[in-house]
Amino acid sequence: MKKNIAIVLALVAFALISCEKSTPWEPGAPASTKQFLFFPVAAELQQELDPEANITSHKVVIERKDAKAALTAKIIVRENTDNVFEIPATATFEAGKDTTSILVKFKKMEVGSTYKFAIQLDINELNPYALDVNAAGNPNVPFYEYEATLIKYENGEGVIVDDAIIASTFGVAPSVAWTAKFQIAQLPSGNYKIRVLSPYCTVATAMDDNGIYDGYPYNAPEDFDASQPYNLSMVIDPVAQEVTMDDYIMGVDWGYGMMGVYNYGGEAVGEFDAEAERIEFSAADKALVFAMGSDLYNYAGFRFYLSKEAYVADVVLPAAKPVIDKAHRVLK
Repeated sequence: MKKNIAIVLALVAFALISCEKSTPWEPGAPASTKQFLFFPVAAELQQELDPEANITSHKVVIERKDAKAALTAKIIVRENTDNVFEIPATATFEAGKDTTSILVKFKKMEVGSTYKFAIQLDINELNPYALDVNAAGNPNVPFYEYEATLIKYENGEGVIVDDAIIASTFGVAPSVAWTAKFQIAQLPSGNYKIRVLSPYCTVATAMDDNGIYDGYPYNAPEDFDASQPYNLSMVIDPVAQEVTMDDYIMGVDWGYGMMGVYNYGGEAVGEFDAEAERIEFSAADKALVFAMGSDLYNYAGFRFYLSKEAYVADVVLPAAKPVIDKAHRVLK
């Protein structure tokens, strides 16, 4: 038995000695070309196309480092949902031009369905050591992805109520209400997708008789980014009466970093009351958090009403009803 143990220990020691030996470094093979091609925009995902806009194609831009000679580059298709996209097999650069493009054509797409394609440039024709970054610090890569959903939205105007978003951290009045434009579409599943259009990227100029502002009342024009949309996107399940939402970058910065509302510990689920036309995410559920920059601060909650009338019926009218003192009630 002792002899067997000695043999095992010897084998272990030999294995440890072998692991300590490092593999000699060998230089990589030299590049066969100085050329490097890349997509200046590497991904355009979650695009939404109006079926009535009759969009039948999409242009993809390609750039290169060495523009001296004419060049034809091979395009490899990695993904193409239901072969909906007609993707050119090559891209051609003219001599002296560092930019070109290809036109991807669309075949028949079903409303409500999502389609995606992913392509790459033939890496055998590229210098693998020429990888670099763009002005934003992101790598220039020979890969590209596109994703689009054909969806028809209807326009509306509702009321958003900040119960515990900015109000939860900065001490401004909670439950302030203001109007916000939105778009809503029914999906093939029967669910509804709704996006509230940059609700916090506004400034209040007036308040109506029901206490509803025409913009967020605690903003100044310099507090938000008006150059791009910061939409609040949600999906309503009318059967389960539940609402899910995407993480929401608000577009607002009061000097402490960009504000946002994020799912906390998984997928947040809110309540949908069809009769009241109300979506509600309660801060008490601890499902959403309000954050600035990268630091989490407080649990978040809000309400969204699909119309002014719905807000008035749910909030304003009940508050205006007189309270009857039971001691002075006369029974007949």
